[in-house]
Amino acid sequence: MKSVLAAAICAWLAVMLEVSCTDLIPRGALFLPVVCAVLTWQVGARLLLVGGLLLLLDWIARPTLLPAVPLLLPFALLLVVPHASRRHYGMRRQLRLPSPLQIPVLTMVATTLQCAGGLSYVHLPTSADLLPVSRELTPLLLTALPVSAVLALLLRLAEETGLRRPFNSELQRI
Repeated sequence: MKSVLAAAICAWLAVMLEVSCTDLIPRGALFLPVVCAVLTWQVGARLLLVGGLLLLLDWIARPTLLPAVPLLLPFALLLVVPHASRRHYGMRRQLRLPSPLQIPVLTMVATTLQCAGGLSYVHLPTSADLLPVSRELTPLLLTALPVSAVLALLLRLAEETGLRRPFNSELQRI
């Protein structure tokens, strides 16, 4: 329950910073890395549901044409982050990314999906339609990638200090 509350507070603070500094921070530059960090904190159904709900609430509050990020980012998470039970039984169907790269890769996927969600689906996009998307994607990535790198380092620090270890594994070691 504490992790769900902490995830909601961090996402709320990121959205409030984005809303208060609209001219400085692009939409999703802080929120998407925070949600990616929430999703990779401890991979489980509860935080996956909370992350999906946060993405869905963000889409409802600030709608785009398609809700691509809330629909596809949790599935991208299942491909990138290995689950302990899958690792235990030897099923290797996911991408093998080092843990410091998981949050930046998920952030890049989320920002690309957010920019692609604004395209019109009535006709196929042409190169003239993709030029504004690239203009929107560049400042978003310039802000989101360093934030996601710092969050990845913080998650690694939490792992080293013991904040990410489940309590049951500690009991088994004693």
